[in-house]
Amino acid sequence: MNAPLPRTRLLGAVLAIALMAAAVPATAAAPRAPAAASAQDAKPSKKELQIGRHLMMAKYLELQEHDPAAALKEYRAVLALDRKHVDATMAAARLEAASGKVAPAAKRLKRLAKDNPTNSAIWRELAEMQRQAGDLGAALEAYRKAVEVNPKDVEALSKVARLLSSRYAGGDTSVKAELTTALQAYLAAAKGRRDPDSRHAERLLAELTGGELARVIYDARSAYDDAWNDPSFSSINRGMAKARAGFERCVQLQPDNALCHYYLGLVFSSVKASDQYDLAKARAELEKAPALADAHVELAVIARKEADDARAKKELLAALNLDRNNQRAWVELGIAQKLDGADTEAIESFTQAVRIDSASSLAAKAIGEINILDPHNQLVQQRLRFGNVEGDVFSSEKFKSAVAAFERRFGGVDLDAPEQRVLEGMLERILDVADVETRYTFRIAVLNTLDVNAFALPNGNIYFTKGFFQFMKKTLPDRPIDIDHAPMAHVLAHEIVHVLRQHVVRSQVFQQAVGDASSSLDSSVLVHMTRIHEIEADREGMVLAAMAGYHPRGGIEFMEARGKAGEIPPHLDHPTYDERIQYLEEYWSNDVKYAWMSFSFGLTHMDEARRAEHTDLAKAEALYREAVEDFTRFNQTLKPTPETLNDLGIAYAKIGIYRMVGPDNPLHTWNTSFSVERTLALKYVSIRETTEDSKKRKRRGAPAEAAPFIPRELHQAVKQFKAALDRSPKYDKARVNLTLCYLAIRKIEEASQELATLESSPTYDKGELANLRGVVRAEAGAGSDAMSAFADAQSSPGSKSAATFNLARLQERDGKKKDAKKSYEAFLKLEQTGPWAEAAKLALARL
Repeated sequence: MNAPLPRTRLLGAVLAIALMAAAVPATAAAPRAPAAASAQDAKPSKKELQIGRHLMMAKYLELQEHDPAAALKEYRAVLALDRKHVDATMAAARLEAASGKVAPAAKRLKRLAKDNPTNSAIWRELAEMQRQAGDLGAALEAYRKAVEVNPKDVEALSKVARLLSSRYAGGDTSVKAELTTALQAYLAAAKGRRDPDSRHAERLLAELTGGELARVIYDARSAYDDAWNDPSFSSINRGMAKARAGFERCVQLQPDNALCHYYLGLVFSSVKASDQYDLAKARAELEKAPALADAHVELAVIARKEADDARAKKELLAALNLDRNNQRAWVELGIAQKLDGADTEAIESFTQAVRIDSASSLAAKAIGEINILDPHNQLVQQRLRFGNVEGDVFSSEKFKSAVAAFERRFGGVDLDAPEQRVLEGMLERILDVADVETRYTFRIAVLNTLDVNAFALPNGNIYFTKGFFQFMKKTLPDRPIDIDHAPMAHVLAHEIVHVLRQHVVRSQVFQQAVGDASSSLDSSVLVHMTRIHEIEADREGMVLAAMAGYHPRGGIEFMEARGKAGEIPPHLDHPTYDERIQYLEEYWSNDVKYAWMSFSFGLTHMDEARRAEHTDLAKAEALYREAVEDFTRFNQTLKPTPETLNDLGIAYAKIGIYRMVGPDNPLHTWNTSFSVERTLALKYVSIRETTEDSKKRKRRGAPAEAAPFIPRELHQAVKQFKAALDRSPKYDKARVNLTLCYLAIRKIEEASQELATLESSPTYDKGELANLRGVVRAEAGAGSDAMSAFADAQSSPGSKSAATFNLARLQERDGKKKDAKKSYEAFLKLEQTGPWAEAAKLALARL
């Protein structure tokens, strides 16, 4: 009697048999069903059920019990029932070969291949058996058969190439042509793979088709590419050194090889913190490749970093002359045009880049640039079409325990650290410009560890390590650790951004950990950041630090120091320090620089618009719209300030007042800093009314005589002035402008409330305030109060002219013609030209 199966095997066998008692294996040969019966109606025969049971048991024994002998017995039982069963034959042959019986296994597969000549898997299995048996010639033939059956069989193609390359390496040059074809076929079938077999095939094919020079170039390019695939800085440095040696060997073999000069230029310009970095050498090498468009693009990038905008533009135009479809050249040209203030040309260049390949990362970058210049652009709009944690987690014992564990992990908090006061002062200085909501509470501390690091916890705890300060003192010995230390300020700003952007809180890792009530919160979850988080914190941290008065290169300086020290980011999914340097330099030399320039552009457009107001309102509106785009760009890239918000509000308000339909707009009647003289305004509005506003009213179903709609620009202006006052409640200019906007939209009560706040201001110009008070009181129907206020304003030189006109207007409205005539005449002595002077002359003619 056979020995009984162990209990576990017996249970497994019983379960396996029970589960497949009625199953028909897909590999079994089913009898032909009668024509009238469907495939689903056909019942498995007894033989098919037996085959299915043996196959299931064989797989169970082989995979679960790891008993190949017992599994082989089951496969042979299948073959006793069906000697041509493909799966059973291949499995039996594989197990026989593994037990050392290669010859009989190969014989079994030969018979199977003869019966199934179009099954490439059988030929492949046979070839492997023959290779194991040492019959390489027969193995090659079998692999050739597999490829003949399936020309895209990557595994078979790879084996053919391997066997042929071994023969070629052994001196058999007769196989060179076949080997070349095999390598080409394999690489075509394995497109996209970067495994060792593919790399070996690429290298060998390069040598076969191009000789030593092609092999040298391949090795050098591979070293350059590999340098970016390893996160450690030391590996990047080694890779660049190897790439440099390879391309220099290429130049020795062929001094005029433009591709090698181009790549040498990349080696010298790619990794700023590496030993190879040398922009002068990079420029010299790139200039030796004048026929390559990409070389001109790289020269343009170098020129832009060196603030040589003219050279950058020249190189980009040269690149496009060589290759009109060079997408990167179009993107870089767009950036150059944007920095030069040529927005229309920049948008066209970015649009051209998108047309070349709309699915690429460069297209995404181009659309992002267009969005900055024109958010309503069709490409931007088209692209736009196609976890929160509940409760007060930070107050929970679970979170507090994790914070305590985190601090213990790094040696605890040093309460007496001399750097503590410096960090606190720096924190206050940065938060002053960060526009931080009141729900954030920051705490800063020093940890007793020599690790070089800084951390931000999601609750606002920020830590610097003792090792960080030692590193700063060692690498920047001439910089005292004080509140003006720019690199340290950038690191602190970086950590603040992590908190403000809720990088940890919004992560799935944190939310899952907090939501798991069955376990404690691992302290490592508190500082879990991704690659995107780090890049975002770098960029916004640079802006925060710069707005707080620290040099913008402070963050780059710190990254360069870490890179030089050979530091590796603590997590593999984080960008390397050199990558972060490149991102920051790109951000600073492009986005941030353009944002600062936009502020200047905005002021220029505002000045030009004010001058155009007296003669050409259409031109003035266009200029104010450009100013809106300029200030919006600044506020989106950098942190909005009360001043930029106020300027943006003024531009919006001016546009809104121009578009205000109807003759009773207060700011078309009264002379204020926002006002537009009625006759000129109505003339301009009447033109717009036929094209825009009447259409809007018709769509809304409003009658022609309905109350004038309020242009959205005036609502935007109110929003901007309120935002400026939220940041700086004592910013009187913004409050005056808000009061005027309320007047324009006829919210007299709100205007009166803002005026009451202004009355208590000890610094604002009393004459302008009195003139504004007169307008508000006149619109509120308090004529005598308004008269008194205008009289007060006339005593101030800055507001005398406007107050005199307003007094005349009020007197005319109240029927005091004689007094009004006298006041208009007085006004014309103060102001002889301009729209308000023309209005005074018309009034005198009426009177």
